[in-house]
Amino acid sequence: MKFKIRGLICIALILLMLFTGCSKRCKHKETIWIIDREPSCTVAGSKHEECTKCKEIISKKSIAVTDHTYVDGKCSVCGYESKLTYELDSDGKSYIVSGLSDFFASKELVIPKEYNGLPITKIKDYAFANKDIPSIVIPGNIIEIGERAFMNASIDNIYIENGLKVIGELAFLGCSVKNIEIPSSVTTIKYQAFTMSEIESIILSNNLTEIADGLFQSCKYLKSIVINQGVKKIGVSAFRDCINLTSVTLFNDLTTISDSAFNGCSNLVSINIPNNVSYIGPYAFYNCTSLKEIKTSTSLTIIEEGTFENSGIESIFLTGRITDIKSNAFAGCKNLSSVTIPDGVKIINKEAFKNSGISKIILPSSITEIEESAFEGCNNLTKFDLPNSINEIKTNVFKNSGLIEVNIPNNIININDLAFEGCNNLTTVNISSDKINMSIDAFKNCPNLVFNEYNDCYYLGNELNKYVALITIKNENIIDCRVSEYTKFICRRAFKDNSSLTSIVISDSVVYIGEEAFYSCSNLTDVVMSNNIEEIDNSAFSNCSSLNLTLFDNAYYMGSKTNPYLILVKSKSKKISSCNINESTKIILDHAFFNCPKLESIVIPQSVKYIGRKTFYGFRTIKIYICNSENNVKTGDYWCPDYSKITWNYTE
Repeated sequence: MKFKIRGLICIALILLMLFTGCSKRCKHKETIWIIDREPSCTVAGSKHEECTKCKEIISKKSIAVTDHTYVDGKCSVCGYESKLTYELDSDGKSYIVSGLSDFFASKELVIPKEYNGLPITKIKDYAFANKDIPSIVIPGNIIEIGERAFMNASIDNIYIENGLKVIGELAFLGCSVKNIEIPSSVTTIKYQAFTMSEIESIILSNNLTEIADGLFQSCKYLKSIVINQGVKKIGVSAFRDCINLTSVTLFNDLTTISDSAFNGCSNLVSINIPNNVSYIGPYAFYNCTSLKEIKTSTSLTIIEEGTFENSGIESIFLTGRITDIKSNAFAGCKNLSSVTIPDGVKIINKEAFKNSGISKIILPSSITEIEESAFEGCNNLTKFDLPNSINEIKTNVFKNSGLIEVNIPNNIININDLAFEGCNNLTTVNISSDKINMSIDAFKNCPNLVFNEYNDCYYLGNELNKYVALITIKNENIIDCRVSEYTKFICRRAFKDNSSLTSIVISDSVVYIGEEAFYSCSNLTDVVMSNNIEEIDNSAFSNCSSLNLTLFDNAYYMGSKTNPYLILVKSKSKKISSCNINESTKIILDHAFFNCPKLESIVIPQSVKYIGRKTFYGFRTIKIYICNSENNVKTGDYWCPDYSKITWNYTE
């Protein structure tokens, strides 16, 4: 009996080893999936993975339900009626999703791959506009989303499979979707596709080459964006008014940031412009009030109009390739304290730094022009060194600025009216030049400016000569005036419209009399002119009806103590047919022979060095013979109506 029991135990052990030996020895090197139940459009299928050698089941999985097979809007398998509507495409080879039934109430919408046996390839314009779709799956067979397809749609989730190529204009305008990933198959996203949507984050396709105009304009919930490698251009207003955008990542393929691209991104703190960016459009960073620091590209040559206007930048590095700073470029940048303008910049345009916080600016010698209101309202700007390369200070350039002292270099020949208007702290203006076309109005409303006084007139000068420029009269009732013997020029409109003045002695130190200096001094009779006068500007003695003039041949003259014919003032009448100009005449005033149609020819002697504006204007037949070279005679604008009628270096 014992032997029988022992035998049974041995047999059992042998059988156990046989049944367990395979699993211990088999490595399941080859497996196969076997479908246990085919899926349908109503029931999920199932499958298992088993070892091809030992047949052991390794794992099990379910198979998702299949798409409905729609025929004329009804599934041929289960009878389900589609909530989508379709249109046959113009090519007759595919279908377009055209809309959604008003009775759609599912939590998820899945666009099928086929309809009536043909592929579905597009979503029509306005297809889902204003619809409430909690979740939507766009399969890879869809290659294009049409214009305004999801405009103002209420969508919680959207999943786009790889295969889509084009997203149309305004496709997601005002859509409530928060997060979206654009597959790499997408190569084009058109104008304003996501404008005013509630998008918070988005992953862009890495095959885009351009961010379209207005693409994310007014997306007030968008917080960050990565512009992928390969994108060369950010379009006009692409991120305009994205008020919560704080982070932007750009790559070196980028070459263009278009107009107003980040305009109004008030929470954008910093941005690094890649070195291949050669163009940043006007107002690109306008009203980026939190933007503190920016480094410009080494490829950039122009700071365009309003590029950084009203931004919060505190410092900016301008590279040596910058040649032009356009209007309003840094206007309203209250936190910007100092700027070094690189060598090569020629023009600082209108209102470039207006109302900014700038207190120090370093200008290169390449600057040739500073335009109107460039530094207007710069209250922190107390000192400004005008470069020797400019010759004019234009209107309102320093209006309402904080300047205390101004040194006008010798190269300045013109200071426009209101150039320093409202500079309340300005006390000192130093002038060294022999000639500047300027007037008292250049310093309008500068209550603390100190003038020098002499013989009832106000002067400006320098430490060595306080009387360089006669600016204006001190006493409106002035009758007689003697100009300081140290004065170089009489300013524009200095005595204009003064009816009290009867006589003036202009000292021999004066070389220039400004425009309208004595205009309409109706009672001015006696003028003793400087022998060294070189130029008398437009209308300096116009409407001075009481002047005592000297007649010579057919013209009237004004003179000095030693030369009564120094200045030819006007013709004897408009009817003269000839005129012999005196051989000692140095200047012919503007309009002197204006509209004298019978005057057929005239000889201008070698003594004449200046011919005023429109001297011979009003008739084109006159022949002018000048006994001097063109280089030795200075002329005003439009002095001659026909330059072909001029003979230079004439000898009688």
